[in-house]
Amino acid sequence: MKIQKPVSRKKILIIALTATLLVLGGGVVLGAMNNWWQPKKEQPTGSEESRDNRSKESLENQPSKEETPPPAETPYPNDQSIIIPPADKPPTQSQFPVENSHYRIDKKSSSSYEVTLYAILNNPSQRDEYTAQLRQFKKEALEYMKERFGSIDALTFTWSPPEAKDL
Repeated sequence: MKIQKPVSRKKILIIALTATLLVLGGGVVLGAMNNWWQPKKEQPTGSEESRDNRSKESLENQPSKEETPPPAETPYPNDQSIIIPPADKPPTQSQFPVENSHYRIDKKSSSSYEVTLYAILNNPSQRDEYTAQLRQFKKEALEYMKERFGSIDALTFTWSPPEAKDL
């Protein structure tokens, strides 16, 4: 049987300080991860009466739901359409292939180009939107080529996807 030596006050103090430092260090790391020290935006303050008066006035000044005009019509037949703004045109001096988020134009020969349109078809019910996107992207690609070459009558184009050819 071993006799245990009594633990000195110095060891107890070192253990307590180490534990305290570990807890504080963990709190600092946790606070930094959660942005606890970032300045918070001030909330406007005011009396309850002024808030009530402001809310009554704002309700009186707001148009009712019946008065709001209907949303503008979209170029697509159904209401779940997304209107895609024109993409930035590549510089007219850039080397082929030229590409943006709507199309890519590859030069096959001096007068032959392959144009890939990036229209998206997620499911068959979106076929009308897909066709409208193809039409828009084809128009943008042709406008780019007209700006670059003036006339595109002497040029031949291969379209991908193939259904863009007849749009």
